[in-house]
Amino acid sequence: MSHKKILSQRTSISIFPFIMICAFALSFVYCTPQSPAANKFLLWGYMVPGTVKPNTHLEFKRATAGYDFIALTGLKLSADGTLRYAMTAEEIFLSSASNSNLVFMITFRGTKDGIALLSDKKRIDAAVSAICSFVDKKKSGHLHFDYEYLPQSMVPGLEYFFKKLKNTIRKTSGRIRLSMAVFPQVDFPSKWSSFHDLSVLERYCDEIVLMCYDYHRNGTVPGPVTDIAWAEKNIRHVIKYFAPERIWLGMPAYGYAWKDGGNKATAFSARIGKSLQKKNLCVRDVSGTMRCRYISEGSPVTAYFADEKTRELMMDLARAYSLKGAAVWRVGFD
Repeated sequence: MSHKKILSQRTSISIFPFIMICAFALSFVYCTPQSPAANKFLLWGYMVPGTVKPNTHLEFKRATAGYDFIALTGLKLSADGTLRYAMTAEEIFLSSASNSNLVFMITFRGTKDGIALLSDKKRIDAAVSAICSFVDKKKSGHLHFDYEYLPQSMVPGLEYFFKKLKNTIRKTSGRIRLSMAVFPQVDFPSKWSSFHDLSVLERYCDEIVLMCYDYHRNGTVPGPVTDIAWAEKNIRHVIKYFAPERIWLGMPAYGYAWKDGGNKATAFSARIGKSLQKKNLCVRDVSGTMRCRYISEGSPVTAYFADEKTRELMMDLARAYSLKGAAVWRVGFD
């Protein structure tokens, strides 16, 4: 926003020329395009309480440096619509910090809770009431929802939830941004992705985070946790429903390791991955991730993880499609 200068002149001097000059200047300010800073590529970080364990505020600042938004997890909805919440040290710091905007993330306590709640309009109404009370108390301007592993049959309940929430919360609390994390829609299990119906979410969510990770995971054969080409396919699909400036590209700061001959994977952070690079033979995979081979407890292991370079490639991709920014799962893993 432009700052207005107060001009004072002696009454003996005509102020007409000054009025003309100011009018011209203001018309220039308000008619020119937004500055690059207003459209800059943004970075969002998910934070799970306890992942970052700083001893001082300075350490916490270092952990969150570079992030424009921090989505703090911990709010959970029960089957009856109760919103479970507890103040954390992370919230206390982030609420007072000026380096990032705090976003509150809401999930279900579990899949059964999600199914039970979304199957009953009275429970949904109770959840909406609890969420509105929380927003009014915290004066929050952005709520993020992470509802995962629910069946497609729950889509009508999801639509009712967002419609009710959007109409209610904006009457009581004004303009609140609503966003949701969504699974990839291309080359990902439809039993999970179909619940995130983009044609429904587009009408109620201001933004989405496209979670382009877990391409390979526990239960699959060894492979990359993400893939640049795969991420691009999903971006191309999602922009059919959401304008690019409403999309964040979700990026992993972790990976998985498999012992030979099995499909059971163990997750590890990108920080641990750095030590694997130093100790073992790691190469850049065609996916854009790192691929490592090593011995653990006498067994050969194949590991894939997304390192800093992987995330740079994903951010380049997001910029190429003019997305709003990128979201990292999670702060403290990178």
